[in-house]
Amino acid sequence: MIYLLLSIACSTIIFILFKLFGKYDVDNLQAIVANYAIAGTLGWFPLQDDFQFQDELIQWNIWPWLIGIMFITLFQLMAKVTQEHGVNVVSVTVKMSVAIPVLSGIFFFSEQITAWNIIGILIAFVAVYAINKPGKNQKRNSGNWIGLVILFVGSGLLDSFLKVVQNDVARPEHLSYFTSTGFGIAGILGVLFILIQVYILKSRSWSPKSWLWGLILGIPNYGSIYFLMKAIDNPFPSAILFPINNVGIVALSAIIALLLFKERITQWRFAGLLLAGTAIVLMSL
Repeated sequence: MIYLLLSIACSTIIFILFKLFGKYDVDNLQAIVANYAIAGTLGWFPLQDDFQFQDELIQWNIWPWLIGIMFITLFQLMAKVTQEHGVNVVSVTVKMSVAIPVLSGIFFFSEQITAWNIIGILIAFVAVYAINKPGKNQKRNSGNWIGLVILFVGSGLLDSFLKVVQNDVARPEHLSYFTSTGFGIAGILGVLFILIQVYILKSRSWSPKSWLWGLILGIPNYGSIYFLMKAIDNPFPSAILFPINNVGIVALSAIIALLLFKERITQWRFAGLLLAGTAIVLMSL
C-alpha cells in the first residue's frame, strides 16, 4: 500500500509543476527533456551485479522504445493541456483513462468483469464529458477537445503497456532499470528534437531556467512510474489497483488546485468529480 500512496503523491506533484510551468513561462519541451535526465538516472542506483544490460535489452525487445516514445509525447501534451484547462480537468481526463487498462486486464489477463465494472466504465466516459464541459460564459474549440481525447486514450494505453511489461517483459528485480531505460530513450529523442529546432529550424532558443525546472520535475516523474510498477508487483489485480490509484490522484489534485490555484469548480465540473469517484469505485468492485 505504501507504494500506491507514493505513486499518488508523485503524480499529483507532476500536475502542480505543470501548472507552475505556465505561470513562470517555462519551455515545456526543454523542461520535460531535462526531467528525463534525472528520471533516467535514478533507477540505476544501486546497480545489481547480475544485471547484464545487453542481454536484458534483447529480452525487452521494442518495449523500452515504445514506452519512451509514449513518455515524452504524452508528457508534452499533458503539460500543454494542463496550462490550458487547469489541474482539475487534466487530472480527471487522464485518470478516467483507467477504463482502458481495466478492459485490457479483462481481455488479455483473464481478470473477471462484473456488471458493476461495466457500469463504472460507462460512467467514466460521462465523467470525462462533464468535467470538460465549458461553463455558461466559456467556449471551447474542437482543437482543445482533440488534445484531451488523445491524452485520455494515450494514458490508458500507457497504463496497459506497463501492466504487460510487469507481467511478461521485465523481471521484478529489474523494473527500475527498465523504467530508467524508457526515460533515457525519451530524453534522447527529446534532445534530438530540440537540437533540430534550435540549430536547423531556428524556431527555439535555449532556456536554462526551463532545464532547472525540468530537473525538479524528474524526481516525482520517476517516482510516479516506479512506485506504480512496484505496486503492480504486489498481488493487486489491475482492475482494482488502477482505479484506487486514479481516484486518489483525482481527489488530491482537486483539493490542491482549489487551495493553491483557486480553480473554480463549476456545476458541471462538480458533477464530473462525483461521477469520476463513483466510476472508479464501481470499476474496483
